[in-house]
Amino acid sequence: MRLAFLAAMVSAIAQTSGCTAVLESGLAEEQANRVVVALEEPHVGATKEVEGSTGEAVTFAVRVATDDVSRALTVLQAADLPQRPEPGLAEVF
Repeated sequence: MRLAFLAAMVSAIAQTSGCTAVLESGLAEEQANRVVVALEEPHVGATKEVEGSTGEAVTFAVRVATDDVSRALTVLQAADLPQRPEPGLAEVF
């Protein structure tokens, strides 16, 4: 379900933004780095960009060429990336 949503979202963004598409967004730097490294081995060019800042937290986005979106999503799904933190008590209740 998540993959289908991501694919649809990335496809929509790719059609409006030109040569690159945001593959993942709202990531901590460590997770963004893991995504970029995972995409290097199958030769999917990826870039990490600062997306925004909320207080002390800085978030990052990972971009890939629009032609590489499908392959990149497959690689990330196989690697179970990005790994989201488990929700704590505050998020559960």
